[in-house]
Amino acid sequence: MRRGLAVFLIINALIVAFLLRSVYTLLTLLVEDGSADAIHSAEIPAPQSAVIDGLPQLIPKIIHQTYINESVPEHWREAQRSCIDLHEDYEYKMWTDAKSRELIATEYPWFLNTFDNYSQPIQRADAIRYFVLNHFGGIYIDLDDKYMASGANVGDGVGGGRVRILMMDEYNRFPWSFFSHHKGSSWHGKDARLIFWMGSHWMMLTAAGFLIAGVVGAGLWWAYGRVLLMGQRRCRQRGGYLDRLGWGRGGKAAYELAERHEV
Repeated sequence: MRRGLAVFLIINALIVAFLLRSVYTLLTLLVEDGSADAIHSAEIPAPQSAVIDGLPQLIPKIIHQTYINESVPEHWREAQRSCIDLHEDYEYKMWTDAKSRELIATEYPWFLNTFDNYSQPIQRADAIRYFVLNHFGGIYIDLDDKYMASGANVGDGVGGGRVRILMMDEYNRFPWSFFSHHKGSSWHGKDARLIFWMGSHWMMLTAAGFLIAGVVGAGLWWAYGRVLLMGQRRCRQRGGYLDRLGWGRGGKAAYELAERHEV
């Protein structure tokens, strides 16, 4: 029984370790708020400030956006127009499905098969942004993000290698923020509401997860015990049957000794 218990505990420990490894990144979000890499308001020059002109240009002045074709839906045109109007000295590139595939086929042919075989169009839209930034440099912005002010050149310098985060207050909460959201994408649907609800009730979900894991573990232990018990019963039944045939515990040996004695 002790050996069976040890095997059961080892199997469950391996399952728990696998599950924790699978969700490790999500678990770190419970303690990581991004404040160490935040871009604070004090670091952001005011619009049209002379300080901006004195900063080195770290990112090429190119704005990239993606859509199926050139006909951007009406509810995103204002946001698209804000990107262009507030950055007159920037080059603007709209990456349609056809242009995206052409770039991959020409510059990254090793990825073309993967790109063509994505089951969902949104997967190609997500992938192409990394390739255009790698090839051209610049800025990628979703069509549902509206610029409220021209972007400031904020960073750790050339080769700094550090990712900085524009926090919510500077992002879209206040009149001086850089962006505002235009509804229309899936991020404003049921999936986003579910994620935000999970974020607001993570303590309850964690407790429920442990409770469910406990119930499942107890059920597995009960089932494991039943399997062992059935195995023991079968062994006993088989042993009794062999005893009746004279082949049970010591049966065969006793029969051979008796046969030799008679001889």
